Amino acid sequence: MAACRPSRPSPSPSPYLVQKGPYQALYDGGGRLQRLLYDPKGRGKAQLLAFYAPDGRLLRAEIDTDGDDVVDRWEFFDANGSVEKVGLARCRPGQADEWWFPADAGGIVRVERDEDGDGRVDHWIQRARAQIVLEEFDTDGDGRPDQRVARDASPPTRRPCARVAAPIPRR
Repeated sequence: MAACRPSRPSPSPSPYLVQKGPYQALYDGGGRLQRLLYDPKGRGKAQLLAFYAPDGRLLRAEIDTDGDDVVDRWEFFDANGSVEKVGLARCRPGQADEWWFPADAGGIVRVERDEDGDGRVDHWIQRARAQIVLEEFDTDGDGRPDQRVARDASPPTRRPCARVAAPIPRR
């Protein structure tokens, strides 16, 4: 009687790339979209890069909104596909220093800012019905608000951004 040999698992199919016009899509070996790139000018520099979960959900997007080849907007999505938060590079190219958190009914309910470029939030803005109702500031650098200003529909306080290093090129 011949001995049975254990069968070798078949190799996984390789990921593959599909390009059409300004779009480039990367699929895993099972045909699931992993990444989508959009290069509207055909320069080899994406203005939008979207990342997908294995189940097909959109996870996040990195966007160059002004065409300078540096990401300046990051969008993160929850399990239902709704925007969870949006990061913006206001003062430091390639680095988010302002985060928007959307309200369930639309609009923005909260804004967080890193005003001094240390990577930590030091300015919080709470909104209700499209109006700013509370601003909080971390004035001593410990990462917690220690100054609070209640507002009645005033514009937010804008402090000038600290200038830091040159833009980080996108890969």
